[in-house]
Amino acid sequence: MASRSLQQKLLQPILLATLLATVVISIFSYGLAKSNVESEWEARFDSIGSLVDRENIPLARSVLQLLANLTSAHWIPVGPDGDRLSVVSPVGGEETIAASSSTAWMELVDRLPEWAAGKSPPRLRLGERWFRGFRLSRKFPRAQPDGKAVVALVVLIDDSKPQQTIVQSIVLPILVGILAIAIMTAMTVWTTTRWAKRIGQLQKEVNAIAAGHFPTTVPSGDDDELSRLSQEMTRMSEQLSESWRKLRQLHGQQMLHNLSGGLAHNLRNTLTGARMAIELAINSADLSRSGSTPDPALTKLRLEVAIRQIEQAEGYLKRILLLAQGRASVGSRLSLALCIQTLQATLDTTATHRGKLLIWNSNESLDDYEVLDGETLVAAVSNLVWNGLEAGHEVTITAMIRPKTEASSDKLGVIIVADDGPGLSAEITESAFEPFVTTKPDGSGLGLAFVARAAQLLGGTANWRREGHQTIFELTFAVEVRS
Repeated sequence: MASRSLQQKLLQPILLATLLATVVISIFSYGLAKSNVESEWEARFDSIGSLVDRENIPLARSVLQLLANLTSAHWIPVGPDGDRLSVVSPVGGEETIAASSSTAWMELVDRLPEWAAGKSPPRLRLGERWFRGFRLSRKFPRAQPDGKAVVALVVLIDDSKPQQTIVQSIVLPILVGILAIAIMTAMTVWTTTRWAKRIGQLQKEVNAIAAGHFPTTVPSGDDDELSRLSQEMTRMSEQLSESWRKLRQLHGQQMLHNLSGGLAHNLRNTLTGARMAIELAINSADLSRSGSTPDPALTKLRLEVAIRQIEQAEGYLKRILLLAQGRASVGSRLSLALCIQTLQATLDTTATHRGKLLIWNSNESLDDYEVLDGETLVAAVSNLVWNGLEAGHEVTITAMIRPKTEASSDKLGVIIVADDGPGLSAEITESAFEPFVTTKPDGSGLGLAFVARAAQLLGGTANWRREGHQTIFELTFAVEVRS
């Protein structure tokens, strides 16, 4: 549907109202003029008919000429056979009646009504002219033009002038209406052009505010409704600017809180893994004191795992300290294969201590790609694996490179963590990655929130789904080919 401008919306009703008023006034004027003309006709013919009917007027030509001049009427005596004995017209009158044919004249006489007081005469056509008139059918003994007796007297008045009067009565309202329409159109266009310019400026500023560009100052102009609206928009822009500043400050604080909470959650997991590795090493030492022969290589491996977990914990602490100081930590580039190796070395010990099974699936091509922030990726995947170990008995970790597709021209790294646990409870399926959402009695609700944030920082996404008896978490991230 085509849109209409403000000028059209304002101008059309005004023009329609003016045009309707002009039409109504013209119709009223036409009706009033016609009524007046009819009344005038009736009065004129009543006077003429009364005079002729009441007085025995001699029908000499000189008398009829005087009556014709006084009444602006045509006086025609009619003989016994209906022919015109004479035609007496007012001075300056046309000879239409005298020039008409006998047949046309006889038809006119037949249609003429007898005069009656209070009766309006009809319009009759003779030749090219219209007349109004009547006839008086009686003998006029004193009048014998051309030696013939007069049996009727026909009185006709030209109807063109009264019709011109009726037409002229509507010309003035029409001209006034046209002039009013022209003036109203000019004034409306001028006024709406000014309004449209000011409203256009308001629209421009509103679009700027909607795009987040504030504060802005809207010109107020005249002291009217648009001016007051401009002032309110300026005030609103200032309030939005202040609200936006507070929102960004609050958002920054919330993000700092979420990131620090996620790092603290990872720190707890890392220290737990280190403790488990140390406990396994202590168990090996206890076996040596009881007479059994411990495996030195296995004990060394468990201590190395504990050291790596403590090093990761140190890295998390550094990040937390940087966040507290308002500084961003700079991640280190790591090959994707090294990230998987680090995860496997630290998490296998945890799974063994808990009596769980970890299955790792990857290929040699992972070493050809690197991640922009390997520590963040390791922390995110560790969270997912820890959750899987807590939920089920068997956890499968699959790392791969997703090839280019029509939707994306870049390759993505993908790590899938699947466990055979019962899955997420129904109450958090839609909000699993939101902060502080958890059903665990001792959970913080920050683990999956940290995973989602880490995926965003790494240029990817985090999502989950349930397939058969497995809960599957999929983490995608940007990768680059190692140089």
